[in-house]
Amino acid sequence: MSQSSAANSAAPKLLQFRYAMFPEKARWALDLCGINYHSQAILPGPHVPILAIKAQQKTVPVLQTADGTFKSSSQIVEWASKQQPELKLYGESAQQREAIQAHISYFDDIGAHARRAYFNALLQDTRYAADLFSSGYSPKAQAVYRASFPMIKGVMKIDMNIWPKAIAKSLSKTEEALDRVAELSQQTGYLVGSRFTAADLTAATVLGVCVLPDEYPVSVPQPRPAALQAWQKRWENHPGAAWVKHIYQQHRPKPLAIGGL
Repeated sequence: MSQSSAANSAAPKLLQFRYAMFPEKARWALDLCGINYHSQAILPGPHVPILAIKAQQKTVPVLQTADGTFKSSSQIVEWASKQQPELKLYGESAQQREAIQAHISYFDDIGAHARRAYFNALLQDTRYAADLFSSGYSPKAQAVYRASFPMIKGVMKIDMNIWPKAIAKSLSKTEEALDRVAELSQQTGYLVGSRFTAADLTAATVLGVCVLPDEYPVSVPQPRPAALQAWQKRWENHPGAAWVKHIYQQHRPKPLAIGGL
């Protein structure tokens, strides 16, 4: 076995959805830190029994490494940052680290709201949503997934509590989060200090659903349906959305997944 083949076989393995905020947060950290990794994309819905066997949980991302298995995006970012400490993703002082961790916690919590509000728009077009999630799979797999998606969609709505009262609250929380990044980044362009940190990475991935940035590393079906276009237009003039777009443009590196995402 060649040295490159041996290195590839020993590379971490990421279990993920291709199109989801917290797997994107993990991928971004791995890519930023120059870590080659294998990617195993799983379809939403059928992922439950697969992850129950491989990780004893039903959520992604999961990263399997020689150092152990990391079962959340924040754990993965922390591990990746230790491989490239010179990036200082958690700041340059104890005070900065504390502030960064507080922002990570806040935006991780906001993720449930941003996802609910976004999925409310996305799931209005069942065919598009099925094609989006199954993008990159074989035509046969896509056809099977498309046929079963109405049932999967119902489970998603229940699981994410996509109902009018919760949606209204989540829209408000999402707007508050966009207001927050706009305010905090006024002085330096970043949430903590004068450089890109794990706080910016987390906020940009969570709020990326408001922007749908071109730099997102997985291609999506075009054109987007009317409901998604209206969703994107809702935020297009918000300074927080402009910040998310800028962070993606300036700091989202090319993927390092071996064999693609």
